[in-house]
Amino acid sequence: MGRILKKIFVFINPLMVPFSILMGMILLVIQPWFLQFEYSRNNFPEDRFGFSEEDRIKYGIASLLYITESYPQNFLSNLSFESGDPIYGKRELDHMKDVQIVFQAAKKTWTIVIILYFLQIILFYRKASFQLLTRQILIHGSLLTIFMFILIFFVALFAFDPFFQFFHQLFFVENSWLFYESDTLIRLFPEKLWVDGFLLVSILTIITAVIFLLIGTEFSFFKKPLREPYPFRK
Repeated sequence: MGRILKKIFVFINPLMVPFSILMGMILLVIQPWFLQFEYSRNNFPEDRFGFSEEDRIKYGIASLLYITESYPQNFLSNLSFESGDPIYGKRELDHMKDVQIVFQAAKKTWTIVIILYFLQIILFYRKASFQLLTRQILIHGSLLTIFMFILIFFVALFAFDPFFQFFHQLFFVENSWLFYESDTLIRLFPEKLWVDGFLLVSILTIITAVIFLLIGTEFSFFKKPLREPYPFRK
């Protein structure tokens, strides 16, 4: 049983590093500050259907909080223009609900993974074998993360449309995420915002992975030699 746990530990943990770092960076970026920063940029495309920067900030942040804070759907359906017309149609509301479900599932998974990391540290941090395994996990997981997100960075930079389509086809019902340029979702969240968001998350993910790699290779805490790493041995 112990050897099986060891193999699971050694195999699963490095694979969880890219997801853990990525989700942490997404949670950092998908905040009101990012929308405010993007909408205020000189090269950010204006809405040719009439939204001002203030309108985008108002409706954009409300839409973002609906996803990140898991607000009920009537929070969005009650948003309306000054004329009294709702800002979102039914298809847009359905898509936003799908996005909320996917985001909240990823967030809960990330929380569980982080808790499991801390439990492992609490249970095994005194074992030299665990310290060596942690070093190996940091090194292998960070290298995997760096490779993956350098690739994603260049894909987002030079082939964003196919990447964006693949991402949505992976998580959402076919064509449920396609809208007209005049729809509120496209007016609030144009392609420029998505490109900038993907690039920023990729850069932050790579930087964080490099820091973890340096921790795994340089910090003396993880450099206790051990011939056979096995944290579950009594």
